[in-house]
Amino acid sequence: KIIHTKKGETMAFIKIVDESAEMEITIFPKLYQDCLGLLQKNNILLVEGYMDSRSEEEMFIADSVKLLEE
Repeated sequence: KIIHTKKGETMAFIKIVDESAEMEITIFPKLYQDCLGLLQKNNILLVEGYMDSRSEEEMFIADSVKLLEE
């Protein structure tokens, strides 16, 4: 899901899925611009970040997104 912030910047909420689970990842505007070309369906990605549990829902916040080479 792609949204625009109050400042007009683009960011995304993406769903990562594997055989065991799925998780939603928040990608803030600067990182979104840096990794936009990698965010394609069926790309295998290495996402580094942290869990943020300050709100009612736990969220994974991405710090970096890289294409995983096979």
